[in-house]
Amino acid sequence: MNLQPTVFVSYYFRVCILITCAGFWADHTLIGVESQSLTKPSEIPVQSRGMYLGKPSFQAVYVDEGPKIDGDLNDKVWNRAMPAGDLLQTFPEDNASGTQSTEFRILYDKENLYIGIWCFQDNPADITANAGNLADAGNDDHALVILDTFRDLRNAYAFIVTPNSLKADLLIGDQGRMQNMDWDTIWNAKCGIHDWGWAAEIVIPFKSISFDEDSSTWGINLRRVLKKNGEVQDWANARSGVDPANAAQAGTITGLKNLKQGLGLDVLPFVTGTYTDDRTTGDDEFKADGGLDLRYRINPKTTAYLSINTDFADVEADVRQFNFTRFNQSFPEKRDFFLEDAGMFHFPSDGLSPYYSRKIGLSETGEIVPIHFAAKITSNQKNYNFGLMDVLIDSPEGERNIFVGRVRKNLKNGSTIGLLSTFGDPRSNENGYSVGTDYQFINGEFMGDKSLGTKAWVLGTANEAQTDSEIKISYGAETIFKGRELTLVGAYSEVPENFNPPLGYVMRDDYRKYRFAGSYVPRHEDVEWLNVSIHDYDLEIYTDTGNTLSDITHTITPIEFILESGDNLGYEIAHKLDRPTETFTIFDTSLPAGEYKGVYHRFFFNSHSRRKVVSRLSYLYNDGFLAPGQRYEAALDYLPMKEFMIGIGYTSTILNWDHAPKTELNVITGTSRINFNPDLSINNLLQYDNFSKSLGINSRLQWEYKPGAKFYFVVNQTYLDERTGLTLQGFGTAIKLGGIFRF
Repeated sequence: MNLQPTVFVSYYFRVCILITCAGFWADHTLIGVESQSLTKPSEIPVQSRGMYLGKPSFQAVYVDEGPKIDGDLNDKVWNRAMPAGDLLQTFPEDNASGTQSTEFRILYDKENLYIGIWCFQDNPADITANAGNLADAGNDDHALVILDTFRDLRNAYAFIVTPNSLKADLLIGDQGRMQNMDWDTIWNAKCGIHDWGWAAEIVIPFKSISFDEDSSTWGINLRRVLKKNGEVQDWANARSGVDPANAAQAGTITGLKNLKQGLGLDVLPFVTGTYTDDRTTGDDEFKADGGLDLRYRINPKTTAYLSINTDFADVEADVRQFNFTRFNQSFPEKRDFFLEDAGMFHFPSDGLSPYYSRKIGLSETGEIVPIHFAAKITSNQKNYNFGLMDVLIDSPEGERNIFVGRVRKNLKNGSTIGLLSTFGDPRSNENGYSVGTDYQFINGEFMGDKSLGTKAWVLGTANEAQTDSEIKISYGAETIFKGRELTLVGAYSEVPENFNPPLGYVMRDDYRKYRFAGSYVPRHEDVEWLNVSIHDYDLEIYTDTGNTLSDITHTITPIEFILESGDNLGYEIAHKLDRPTETFTIFDTSLPAGEYKGVYHRFFFNSHSRRKVVSRLSYLYNDGFLAPGQRYEAALDYLPMKEFMIGIGYTSTILNWDHAPKTELNVITGTSRINFNPDLSINNLLQYDNFSKSLGINSRLQWEYKPGAKFYFVVNQTYLDERTGLTLQGFGTAIKLGGIFRF
């Protein structure tokens, strides 16, 4: 099959549009006028109204039978629930009532918690509800519920819903410092747009979350985001310097009595089938396999995970990255087993990590390494949190065992002290280990309405796979002050030469880093067309561990505007000085040691994400650092309806080397998403660059045919750009069917 690149891209997107237009039409959520008792804001009791500095409270109500989850909120049982609301703005104004009223209520029965949210809107046409896929959900209006089920003021669950019934969940730890957006539990939500605004009905099974059965009080907070005017509303401690994900700032809900979680056992069997066809070697292969995942809640605060014959056939493709620096890059984790409770194993170091899960089950080139067995146990106790993980992987030299352990002690003043250790090297049979300790503290009421956070860490590692295998120590500290308009950051870290955690990631070694950053974000209530302006300064100084200057960067954003329309544009300037002591390589260009300095200028524009057509433009001019050059970036997303999205991006980078021929890198990306409903979608990713002269296409169908049970069908294609056109080099498909049984 031979196609010219431009012809292929045009053909690919044309087919996507035809498939959508000729296919299905999901039911729209506009419900219209109906007989509903709660179509106007209620009178909210004083103790249940939003507070600028304080923690409001209200009571959950028990019912024998919960409401029907349909996005109507017209079930009479909601009339029995106590109302809470009157949220306050945290943006664009401060300590002001929301321009639109918001109200919420909570019911529960023997098995479920029910949350009803009334997002009133004077003109329902102002509701932003373009997205039909979770990847675009952040561009729509949405509501966020925070639940601190142990009321430990540190850890919480977050549940997000949009007017189109898209839903997302997060696992939050360390007072909002750790937010695992890829955590996934079983719950449901239906939303609807009405003539009075939009409604959300949420049902959370008690089996899906952990809580203290002996406590009748939880922490709770609510945030509402209105994309039309960029407004953000919070319920408890509604101040611009406070993150609602910080459980210590949440309000309270009482009356949750006699709750039971059941046995707490989830059994998730799966079967897979894969086919690969390598056209360069003529080899093709089909494999059928299966496995089992278990999740068992040992007690309300402790959960165990077991994965046998772990499979990652459903994992989406990585976005291509190109490194324009002389330092290492990292890639995000996308595999569910390692994402679940990932925050428990987080270590707050700067520029490195003792635990980098991408090393487990993946080779240095990104190829899959079989995982025979993986086990994990995590626990959130009153005074201690801990996580243990053990993984048995395959290798050409035999099986290798990898261990990670993490424990944190919660101190009385809201701070934590922790310990992390790893043992084993997934890419070597030699022994290796890391041991680190850290301290973290955040005060959300510093000087009344501001916040102050600090962290410090020490990490030691030894790696017998290296010639220099002696133990090496790195350490660092950081302090962050946040006010209504001002943010200040100060940090220091030191990493010795040849520092290489066997299970970790290091961007660079042999350095001492000094950082100071400040950001001033005034609000312009007296300027009709302007919302806020942003003024940033960031200074980073690196020396080697002998205190010889290595590199220094001054980055200044003298002006960035966020307009009343939601668009933003700005200008950034940076002065860089770099003194590498050894020859280094960028792409296929070798650069000598010496001194490199210069200034780059960047201009950027981003249109408001609530529009059906969203554009992002950027131009960077480099007048001398490493090599004079420039970079153009442009991206366009089009959402004609919630059932379909198509996007295209183009980046061109030109570097005029002094010691080598000019480098010109052009990258084209294309995305399309076809959304049958919130539970069934097809995602396509197309990537082409003239450096590898290859085109990659990843297509992924995902269907959650019942809560917690998913089906995946993945197709991967690779084409090589030859003189005669694009030639198919490789083809692969994968199918994965998973089920769930709850006890």
